[in-house]
Amino acid sequence: MALLPDLSLHAEAPDFAAAAVTFRSARLGSDALPGWSLWLKQLEVSKTDQLARWGADLWEFLSTLLCTLPAEGRLRMELAHALGAPALCCACHEEAPLHPHDVVKALIAASSALAPLAVAADGDASPVGAASGFRACVLLVARAPSVGPSAFQAAEAWLGAALAAGAFPSVLVPGCFALADSAEEAGASGPLNGAWKMIKALCLHRHCDFATASAALVRAAAGCAKASAGAGRSFEVAARFHCSNFFRLMKEAPALQAASAQRGGEAMREEDFPLDAVISVLGPCAAAVGTSQAELPVKVLAASLERWAGFGGVAALSCVQDSRLNRLLAAVALPLLASRRLNWAAASGPGCTRSHELLATALKAVEVFAACDAGEGSSGPGRPSDDVLDALAVLCASGAPGAKAQLLAWVVAENPGCYCLALRVHRVLPGRLGGDRSVNWAQLLLDGLVLAPAAGVARSQGEGVGRAQSQAASCIAVLLASAPAEHAGPWVQRTLSPLATSPTPPPGLWVLARRLVPTLSKLPVAPAMAPAVAGAQTALKPETLASSGAAECMQRLRCLAALIRSGAFAQEQLRAIADVLRRLLGSAPVPLQVRAEAWVAHAESCLHLGAGREFRVAVRYAVKHLASLDAAGARVAMVLCRARGPLLAGCCAAVEGLCSVPWPLRVAGLSAAAAAAKREDAPAPIREVAQCAVSAFEEDQGISLFAFGTSDEASGWRSEAAMLSPAEVSRRKRR
Repeated sequence: MALLPDLSLHAEAPDFAAAAVTFRSARLGSDALPGWSLWLKQLEVSKTDQLARWGADLWEFLSTLLCTLPAEGRLRMELAHALGAPALCCACHEEAPLHPHDVVKALIAASSALAPLAVAADGDASPVGAASGFRACVLLVARAPSVGPSAFQAAEAWLGAALAAGAFPSVLVPGCFALADSAEEAGASGPLNGAWKMIKALCLHRHCDFATASAALVRAAAGCAKASAGAGRSFEVAARFHCSNFFRLMKEAPALQAASAQRGGEAMREEDFPLDAVISVLGPCAAAVGTSQAELPVKVLAASLERWAGFGGVAALSCVQDSRLNRLLAAVALPLLASRRLNWAAASGPGCTRSHELLATALKAVEVFAACDAGEGSSGPGRPSDDVLDALAVLCASGAPGAKAQLLAWVVAENPGCYCLALRVHRVLPGRLGGDRSVNWAQLLLDGLVLAPAAGVARSQGEGVGRAQSQAASCIAVLLASAPAEHAGPWVQRTLSPLATSPTPPPGLWVLARRLVPTLSKLPVAPAMAPAVAGAQTALKPETLASSGAAECMQRLRCLAALIRSGAFAQEQLRAIADVLRRLLGSAPVPLQVRAEAWVAHAESCLHLGAGREFRVAVRYAVKHLASLDAAGARVAMVLCRARGPLLAGCCAAVEGLCSVPWPLRVAGLSAAAAAAKREDAPAPIREVAQCAVSAFEEDQGISLFAFGTSDEASGWRSEAAMLSPAEVSRRKRR
């Protein structure tokens, strides 16, 4: 005991310098020193105040002792084990580490004695000391970066000793995580690389548990996402570094390997691939999908989805409940599913159940994303990308479970975002279906949706079709516009033939014809629209109203207006049609609703012919005779929006009236006013009225919009025009 300084709690301050001199001059054997075990025990249980009082002399003495003890004996190894606990105590000091450089020097000296321990076969070594020494090393590097790179070498040696002694990686990895966090915050690439080297060594160890490996995997994904958001070479290197760590852990960590449903009678593993956590940390990259910044995060997520689907058993994805992640999940999962790398086509087999779950979740994600994109405050560039649309087309063409049913649901959806998504998918669908299957799909939409009766809508009111049927007809038109002409043309002509032969064809066919006219007018398939042209012109015959009724006549006139707007008639033929329409408008026995549809067709002919005088007369006719019909007001506003500047002369009363009615018809009037105000070639009076209407709209923010149109002296969309006159606007501004 004389060679060893007294480290008991109540002992006086030891003379470590004298003890070091004694040890240097002494000839020590491999046998234990007198009182060696008791002295090591005192060293292990040293308190923080003792270590602070002894100062750097203790660690200088321990370094000397480690260098003096015989290398072939167990004394150095036992001392190395014992100093782990006090080193950890110094590293964890509240204010700052105690004597970090001297402690690191002793730990480095002790690390040379750990090699025999790392390969020891007797199994009697305790993991506590080695684990404490490792934790002390990483904490000192994290809290005192000035200790230098040699501390990393010592930490690796202590890590090997701790694992060889049986220490659990879950106990060791928190220190590595702390070191990685501090290095990343300081932007130190060297310490960060060293920290991840030790993290991978822990996660690739056979005793690493699932929670530890999952935490490291998610941390690597988060680092990749964070670095990908930056700009510059350094951020790109950091993103690739974290991406490589992610793939190394995912492919080689034993705890993360996909388990089969049964292993020789063993129960199924409760652990699962941490897909929800990976998607959550990659969420900030959703806005950059489609750019180079999101390239690596997309690869990370695609690999995660593929690995998750390879696990056995049933599992549900909860991350889709977060609307921020829907875009990212849809952008990655749908192309992955379309590539057939996941076995969704089989009825059973490894990963089949999860592939079906992923498919259903991805379809729901793109629906939620599209629906939110159409909502208030959405941005246009955030729509589903072309890759997503092509993947949806591939899944529908390949017969993926639920894909066609989901597409049909989007076709008739009330949400405009989902409906627009259906239109975009139908635009690219013929490229995956081919000609024959495209017309078969069009026939399915026609029979199942367009020609289906609209529930609760009376034919006698001229509204024989509903919103869902109109949307389905638009999808058919978009589909046929992209289909081969040799397949689409015969189908169109055959489908529309009842319009020319039957006195009362299904109302849905007229809706389909109106959608096909502008879509196919400039394509080679346009001649197939001949039945619609012939059927629409029968509305000009006097006997049509008597034989077919007002509702059928209105459908034909609407189709005629669409044909005129698309330029289906020559100039001379159009002038003759306009003359017949004017006679129809002047016939008092014709119902007002029929005359409203005839007015639209006549106005379209005026726009096409450039007939300014006839157009001004038509607008005055609408103000006088059609003001009681809200639908007519919307159509008048539509025509005014598209009229060229010189044709707007004399239209002030119509614009004023349309801008003064309650919502939602006022939207149409304001649209016409905004269009007129921007036309430089329009007459000055109409531009002044239009500008006043727009200014009044801006001023009316926060005021009840239903205050207009309540006067008893006027009715319809002519009422309250004075409310938006220039004098009234000036008066309200002064008030």
